[in-house]
Amino acid sequence: MTPAGPATVFVINDDAALRGAIQGLLKLVDDATTTVDTYKVGTLVIDLFDSKTEKLIWRSSSSDTLSNNADKNTKNLDKGVNKMFRHFPPAPKKQ
Repeated sequence: MTPAGPATVFVINDDAALRGAIQGLLKLVDDATTTVDTYKVGTLVIDLFDSKTEKLIWRSSSSDTLSNNADKNTKNLDKGVNKMFRHFPPAPKKQ
């Protein structure tokens, strides 16, 4: 997968399984610049920027309630990310 530009990933909290899943996702985006910030618990936001213009070209988010079950959290994260990327790449802008 060729990255469209830098990625901003907002990590929700210090849940080890969730953080591990996020780090696994980042490995899919080769050579991307990432920024990790704190965000609302249970929310993942991914922003992709055009590296030449530094303009945001795509943003998606997914939210869910976290449980005490790390496997369930990982499965829910996978589902949320799959849903998010169903809308990627963005449709070309009409001129």
